[in-house]
Amino acid sequence: MATDEKLVFALQNDLKTLSLETRKKHVLVKDACEDAISKIRGAQPSANCLPYITNQALYPVIQGCETKDPKIIKLCLHSIQRLITGGYVDAKGAKSVYETVILLLEQGLEEIKILQTVTLLLTTNNIVTGDLLAKNLVLCFRLHFSKDLTTIHAAGATVRQLVSLVFERIDKDKQSSGRDLSAETSDAYSLLQDLILLVNGEQPTWLIGITEMTRSFGLELLETILARFPFVFEKNEQFVLILKEKVCAMVIKLFSPNAKFKMTVQHSQNLAPDVLLDKPFYPISVRLLRIVDILINKYYSLVVTECEIFLSLLVRFLDPDKPTWQRCLALEVLHKLITSPTHLSKFCRSYDLKPHATNICKDMINALGAYVQSVFANPMAAMSSALLNTPAPIPTSSSSSHLNSSAGSALSSSPTDSSPIGFYFRGSFVPLIQIYQPLIPKPQLMELTDKLEPPSFATCESYGVAISFACLSDFVLSLTQIDREVYGKEDEKEDVVRQLLSSSWPGLLAALNLLLEASIDDGITESICERLVEMATLSGKVGLQQCREATVLSLCIATLPPHYGYAVLKGTVGHGESPIPISYSEVDNMKQQVVVVGTSVVPSLHLSSNLQSAPVMLTKKNLLVTHSVLRLCLDSGAMLLTSWLTVLTTLQHLCWVCNIVPKSSTDFIQNTSGKLSNEAKAQSQISSILATQSTSDYSLSSILSNNFTTSLGTNTKTSSEMRTNGVGGTNGGVMGVVVEFGSCLSQGVTRLIETSIGLDDVSLHHIINALTNMSQEAMEIAYLNREPSLFAVAKLLEIGLRNLDRVEIYWRPLTSHLLEVCRHPHIRMREWGSEAITFLVRSALLHQDTDDEKVNQLLLSPLCELSTILHNDVRNKQLAALGQILHCKGEKLKSSWPLAINILGDIYDHHSEGLIRSAFQCLQLVVTDYLPVLPCGSLPHSIDTVAKFARQKQELNVALSAIGSMWNIADFLYQNRARILENLTPDVSTFPDFPGIFEIPPFDKLWLGIYQRLGELCIDDRPAVRKSAGQTLFSTIAAHSNILNKFSWDCVMWQVLFPLLEAVEKSWKNASCEKVDSQNALLIHHSRNTEQKQWSETQVLVLGGIAKIFAIKRANLLEIQDFRKAWYFFLQFVQNAATSTNEEVSLAALKSFQEALTTPSERNAAESNDFWSRCWLVYLEIGEQVICSRGAHQQFLTAYVTILQSLFSPMKKKLTVEDIQKIGVIFSKSLIIPLTGDGASSVLFSTSDSGMSPLQDQLYLAYDTVIKETKDIPTLRKLLPPVILQLVNLGAYAVRCNTSSKAFALEGVVPNCMDFGIKCLKQSVLILTSICEETSINRMDLFRDTLENFNPILASRFQNSGGAWRDSVTQFFLAVPLMVEQKPEEPEFWLKLAKCAQDFLFFTGPGGWVSQKGWKDEKFDICMVTLLKELVFRNDLVLPNQFLVEVVKMFHRGSCINDYDGINVSEREEFVRHCFSSLLEFVLKGPTSVCEIIENQTGDDGKKVAVLALLQRFQTILLGFKDYVEHNSHIPVQRHRLAEMNFVLRSIASLVDNLKTADPVRVATGTWDCIVSLYPDLVAIVGLSGVDSSISAALAGALISYKDLLKKPIASRRN
Repeated sequence: MATDEKLVFALQNDLKTLSLETRKKHVLVKDACEDAISKIRGAQPSANCLPYITNQALYPVIQGCETKDPKIIKLCLHSIQRLITGGYVDAKGAKSVYETVILLLEQGLEEIKILQTVTLLLTTNNIVTGDLLAKNLVLCFRLHFSKDLTTIHAAGATVRQLVSLVFERIDKDKQSSGRDLSAETSDAYSLLQDLILLVNGEQPTWLIGITEMTRSFGLELLETILARFPFVFEKNEQFVLILKEKVCAMVIKLFSPNAKFKMTVQHSQNLAPDVLLDKPFYPISVRLLRIVDILINKYYSLVVTECEIFLSLLVRFLDPDKPTWQRCLALEVLHKLITSPTHLSKFCRSYDLKPHATNICKDMINALGAYVQSVFANPMAAMSSALLNTPAPIPTSSSSSHLNSSAGSALSSSPTDSSPIGFYFRGSFVPLIQIYQPLIPKPQLMELTDKLEPPSFATCESYGVAISFACLSDFVLSLTQIDREVYGKEDEKEDVVRQLLSSSWPGLLAALNLLLEASIDDGITESICERLVEMATLSGKVGLQQCREATVLSLCIATLPPHYGYAVLKGTVGHGESPIPISYSEVDNMKQQVVVVGTSVVPSLHLSSNLQSAPVMLTKKNLLVTHSVLRLCLDSGAMLLTSWLTVLTTLQHLCWVCNIVPKSSTDFIQNTSGKLSNEAKAQSQISSILATQSTSDYSLSSILSNNFTTSLGTNTKTSSEMRTNGVGGTNGGVMGVVVEFGSCLSQGVTRLIETSIGLDDVSLHHIINALTNMSQEAMEIAYLNREPSLFAVAKLLEIGLRNLDRVEIYWRPLTSHLLEVCRHPHIRMREWGSEAITFLVRSALLHQDTDDEKVNQLLLSPLCELSTILHNDVRNKQLAALGQILHCKGEKLKSSWPLAINILGDIYDHHSEGLIRSAFQCLQLVVTDYLPVLPCGSLPHSIDTVAKFARQKQELNVALSAIGSMWNIADFLYQNRARILENLTPDVSTFPDFPGIFEIPPFDKLWLGIYQRLGELCIDDRPAVRKSAGQTLFSTIAAHSNILNKFSWDCVMWQVLFPLLEAVEKSWKNASCEKVDSQNALLIHHSRNTEQKQWSETQVLVLGGIAKIFAIKRANLLEIQDFRKAWYFFLQFVQNAATSTNEEVSLAALKSFQEALTTPSERNAAESNDFWSRCWLVYLEIGEQVICSRGAHQQFLTAYVTILQSLFSPMKKKLTVEDIQKIGVIFSKSLIIPLTGDGASSVLFSTSDSGMSPLQDQLYLAYDTVIKETKDIPTLRKLLPPVILQLVNLGAYAVRCNTSSKAFALEGVVPNCMDFGIKCLKQSVLILTSICEETSINRMDLFRDTLENFNPILASRFQNSGGAWRDSVTQFFLAVPLMVEQKPEEPEFWLKLAKCAQDFLFFTGPGGWVSQKGWKDEKFDICMVTLLKELVFRNDLVLPNQFLVEVVKMFHRGSCINDYDGINVSEREEFVRHCFSSLLEFVLKGPTSVCEIIENQTGDDGKKVAVLALLQRFQTILLGFKDYVEHNSHIPVQRHRLAEMNFVLRSIASLVDNLKTADPVRVATGTWDCIVSLYPDLVAIVGLSGVDSSISAALAGALISYKDLLKKPIASRRN
């Protein structure tokens, strides 16, 4: 209401003003104004009254316009505009207004106000329609073509506004069909139709009155209509029809001149163009293309067929014969279309996917590619036109950085900050005059609609190259967006992407490849690389193998220098044509900035010799492309498939050029293992990211951002920012790039391997296949004696380590190839292969926690296959890996143990000592730690493997240790027998059955297997092995064999021990006696310096071992069926060995015999009968064959004697006296065998505390055993007499000289038997004491033989100056009374006794005395004389005469010892005295028979033995002494004469005293006379000079004895 009041008030004021202005000249107008004012005042200001008020006010205003007064016209037009603005002008009023303004137009007044008024009239409301609307529009068209420039522009704007207004009136929501159109729709239809006619140069049917209109303006209006009101066409069929039939036809018609125009270039000096007919007009071309753009963008669904024509025409505009600006204009349109993923999708569905339709997309991309190629084919034109004209400012690196602060890439930099952006090709520079921003088209030519001529920059190809570059890049981006929006949702839309890519990729790739090669700006380079990356990703997603391979190949070629890259990578593509790179000129190469120089290239079969020797230079562009390749792999690795070969080959060459090559496999594996341990959490994070995010989330900057940021500072931009903000050049220092690229490349390759955990199984197999192919080539190169690249092997290892969670997927192909590498003759290749496969197997087994036996076997099988490789270095690494596996996961191998043991057991003669040691260390670990977890079925295999190590010849210590491991296994079996028995089911294989024995349990077969293997080792060529094996064998049997059953024991004896004994004996007999000639000969003891001596040791060991088994396992052996046969068999071996000439073997045989006879428990009854009898026979045979026949050394003798101690007890009841006598003979022989040279010192220094040698000790103990075993058993006491005789006989050796026995040819000395003999004599006396009263024995023979055996002992005093005979004689003095007490009646006994006394008292042997010292000890002589004297006095009745005769003779000889033996009395003075006194006692006090014998008996010299004869001899001595002293008074008397004289004087005194007390009857006639006759001779001596005091004292005694003779005794008188 307030608005209406204001409008009424304003109208009144306007009328008042008009009234004032016309009151003088135009009274009618003034009156009309006043009249209108009065009417307005009279009306009420309401909505119903305003139309009336408006009509009343409009009349005077129209009259004012007719005055032609400018001032009044202005006021009137102002009032009209106010009325129109009020909105209450009706159709009549509108017509009046039109008529008024048309009048003013014809008068040329207020044209601008007219336009304003008409605009208000049409825009305020919709009352103006139909013809009136057309007239108003025509009015505006007419003003548009006036001569005033201001009016033209204002009218043009008005027309544009009003044309749009006409279409704006149409109801958007109203759908019309047929010909029934609303007024508004009809007006719009008429207007559109007339505009088309006007553009075509025809007369309008509705806009009648338009005489002229430019085609460009008409096209502009059509463009506006089409651009702003697509809904009109969509909801009105008539509009659709006119669009298809007239608009499109018009566009196609107007396109004809543009399509037909050709521009030729005359090769003249000025290069002036010759313009032909139908030259295209720039404004019209711009408008047409804008309309085409609108039609395609907004009306595609309505004009699909026509759009196909439009697109085809656009493609034709790109032909090289078209004007440059036209080509650029078409490029702008295509760019706008390409940046729309929706349009591309529509095009593909409408055309490319149709069976017989035109491949529009393919044509577009091919045209773009052809355009780029045509430009670069003649780059001088583009460069010259760009330089001659005045183009738009060419962006530089600094300007582009200013326009896009984040433009550039992580490595974009140029030599200078002002270097232009563009392309450099074949020595010509093509600048990029427009900054490219992805998916943001910035058409410049299409926006220049007011230009009549194309701008200068549009006349050069540089702008076209920029748009082409944008088109190609955005095409890929659009495809990416299509893929992101629809991929995986609808198969139809997936087909769109596939079709678009499959049809366009050849041209697209060729163009991008060319642009990449020509690019000299880092930002452009990275942008192109990103498009190629996206293109490769898409092709991988949709399954276009050829496209993917070609794209990846293009990228990879660009990472390497020209020619070199193509040469090495062309063979990596399996399908499609490889992009052939454009040849670089030298100028191109110089333009690029070299940042890395490699001194060599990767050895390749595809490189020519000149390329192989030339250095490799990498530019910044190569590095940028490299990063793109890495990003492709990281982001889209799953899509690469077969292209992995190309990518990995490229990375291999880059790493080689940048010297990113691990120096050794050990260092590489250590680094890899360190990374794996430190990045466990990082791996899990990567896996989760790959599972939850799309591949586009990764970017190169996110992977290596730290390095890039550090090297380039804060002014760089990431790849993601570049994709958002566009490409622009940035400059920065190059040194950072050079320094960091190596590490970045290394990290990128590492990350590439890390991300393989997110790839599917197919992709993973492709990676492995690619690396395998690369490795195959490296192997072929290595065969040519060239250094190979180990990149593939290293990455295969890394791939395997990173994907251990799915090891079953890739394990076989990967490890199969690594095994081939391990077989390669090239040492470094083989080293890497073996390191890789061993570390991989070890890591896989340690990583997998699964209990799946098949998986574990799968993982361990490659390690097992390494055993087939003959190289020691491979085997060493295999064993090292197995050792670590056993240390870390041995308890979880389970069914994989056979494989592990197979690995350890695969040892051969060509293997080194170190390898053998390494393998055995692992085996030791199994034997010591893992036997409890070893499956029972693997135990036989383990035993065989240990035996194999023992048999190997390379490392002796290992062989010995392996034998020790046999003991460990045996001990384990014994301690865990219960558990093993439970697990040894029939299906568990152990050792095979042993022939002839079928009742062996499976568990016993394990033991027999151990015994059999050890037995085989006992006949090894090496003595140390034989010794160790034998010791282990017999120790094992001794310790663990009690669990075997009797059948197993049978097998042990007949299939293990006895065959071993035979083999050893055979080897010993066949062994050489030559000295061992080896480098260690000096270290071999002389006792082992021949093979025979070494085999002797083995035979000793085996004999001893078997003997021990017989001893300690007797109870078990007695259960076997053929025990007696086995025992006889063993005894035969013992006898053969004991009778051999080898001292060591024979001694060992005796010791074995001794041990076999010794049993720790009571003897079994089964041992009776022939068992011990056979032993006794063998024992005697050994003694007779060896000791009695040829002699033996002391150790043998000692051992032989020792056996009797064990053998006598079980045999004592069966032995006879003859058996004892045989043993005595053997023992006696053993005692007199001289020592050998080798054994003399050992025997002499081994004498015991008792003073006896070992042999003597054992002899004594043997007899002691016999005595103890028999003395308490009456039935066995018959064996004691021969024992006594043997003891006495052995006692004789105590007094014998240490000389060799004449019965033997052995040289040496007999051991001293002094102490031994004494002990034997003492023992014999003790036994004699106990049995001398036994009536069951033949005592007389015993006594006689005993004296006979004592005889040499008594006679030895004259042959042995030692004191042994004294102790021996003492035993004789103890024995004789024992025998005499039994009153033996046999004369032979007494004669033997006399013989013994005679040989003891007097030397009767041949030759001279050994020593005069035998006379010195006269107490034994006195004892003997006293013994004989007492025997005679006590046993005179039983004594035979011959004995008495011999006794008297001995006494007489002793009294006259000087006459008989030539011994001075001084030497045996006491003996002589006792003999004389004893003889005197016989005569004076002895038995009558004795006296008679003395009177009648003569001595050995025929002289009488009576007292009278002695006295006569005394007289002779006295006279001789007197004569000697008288004649030799000047010298002292000799000592022996003094002694003799002293004896004679004492004897005279003794004789006289005894005669005084004797029975006169017994005194012979003339005795006293003879004594008296001596008195003068005695007195004559008293005065001799030189008489010794002792003589004087003896003489005094003799003279004193005569005191009773001074008067004749009574008895004498009676006679």
